[in-house]
Amino acid sequence: LTTSSSRQRQHRRHRRSSTTTTTTTTSSSAAHAFVIPSFAADGVVEPLQLKPGSTFIGRKTFGIADKRVSRKQVEIFWDGKSSHVVFTPKGTNNCTVTRRADRRHPLLPPRDKPLTLDDGDQFGLVGPDYVCSIEVEVITCGALPAAVATTTTTTTAAAT
Repeated sequence: LTTSSSRQRQHRRHRRSSTTTTTTTTSSSAAHAFVIPSFAADGVVEPLQLKPGSTFIGRKTFGIADKRVSRKQVEIFWDGKSSHVVFTPKGTNNCTVTRRADRRHPLLPPRDKPLTLDDGDQFGLVGPDYVCSIEVEVITCGALPAAVATTTTTTTAAAT
């Protein structure tokens, strides 16, 4: 004979719950980019900190009175994360580009043709005049927890 209490035990449902913790990690980085003039048009040399996106550099940027330099002589694009910038000459007078690795052979990039510049590269706004340096620094910190999400899953199983 089976008693009613033993039947209840056999048909009783048990609940199991488990907690799953998911941790997503990303590495955090900070980046800074500057255009540093090697001349002092008004007696003061101030670096120009680039913001993510496009920045135009011309005679108004550093107080240059020389009319050979247009107001938008070059465009510099920086994505805010990478260790290089994209340099595009826009003015009617030629710019020069000198790579850090090869200072003896300056380049004459054509107008509206983008060129990638790295940390330490230089450009002249009008030929070799009004030289500016590119300085890009990317600092990568270790992996940091970006988000922690906790999910509770409940499963029900019948005991036999």
